[in-house]
Amino acid sequence: HLRHGSYATIRGAMKKLLIIGMGNQAKAWALNLKDSGWEVTVALRNPDLHRTLLASWGVQSIALNSSEKITDD
Repeated sequence: HLRHGSYATIRGAMKKLLIIGMGNQAKAWALNLKDSGWEVTVALRNPDLHRTLLASWGVQSIALNSSEKITDD
């Protein structure tokens, strides 16, 4: 339950999101979140297989075992 005014604070903090895997809902989730102002990254075992497709959606991809930092501090 959010108290009055707290949603704006939480909403302002939402910037980046990581989706793990490329299931049957990946496109819907990624595009919906991107359209809502999120910076979406999809982590995959082999991101090269889907890199062109994800780029066409405007979504980044990284290797699942990557140590790349995608979150804000």
